[in-house]
Amino acid sequence: MKKWIALLLAAALSLTLCACGLDEPENNNQGTNSGGSVEDPTDATEALVLHDNEEGYTFINQNRFRELVEKVELTTENWRDYLGIYSYTEKYTKTDAFGEVVEEGEYTYTYFGPAVERYFYVSEFVIELMDKETQETQIYQMSGRNLPGVTEEFDLDQYECTRIKVTLYFIDLPEEIEAAMTGDVRGFTVRYSDFSYGPPLWCQIDGIDGYRVTGMVDWLLS
Repeated sequence: MKKWIALLLAAALSLTLCACGLDEPENNNQGTNSGGSVEDPTDATEALVLHDNEEGYTFINQNRFRELVEKVELTTENWRDYLGIYSYTEKYTKTDAFGEVVEEGEYTYTYFGPAVERYFYVSEFVIELMDKETQETQIYQMSGRNLPGVTEEFDLDQYECTRIKVTLYFIDLPEEIEAAMTGDVRGFTVRYSDFSYGPPLWCQIDGIDGYRVTGMVDWLLS
């Protein structure tokens, strides 16, 4: 009789230990499960905007960069909603062989391109315009990264668009990134949260109108 009682007690003890073993992983996970805790490293690395504490700069998480981008294909119907003529003035200084200033002045550049108050990237720009009076056509396109230049008297109302290949990408930069853009050279950095995976990618805000983005955007969108 005593032998049977001992066997029953041993079996009950084994079942209790097994039950504890099954519950243990669930209890341990309660502290690390991604439930919005700011201390959870998984949540931190998935944030849209991150900060490199060692180098001291704020950057966009490359894994989520595409969430900020809106692609727009221009057509012969909607091109006037996005394109226009804009100018900017740049100061220049000429020096001689001894480094002495021989001339100073300003030069005004006039361009044909996106005229919008949003950060944008141009991947291609080819447009054919027809003069309404003469019916003559002319093609305007980028040269390298430079948008086509025109004269200050150029008037878009005199033309109709007959053919167009223009692709714009609008980039909605987070407020933290805009606040971090200071100094004469304005721009932002995009990189992976895992620093060892790749180098930081610099994107510059063009000085022409303060909205055009140049740099590594094409690579980020590929």
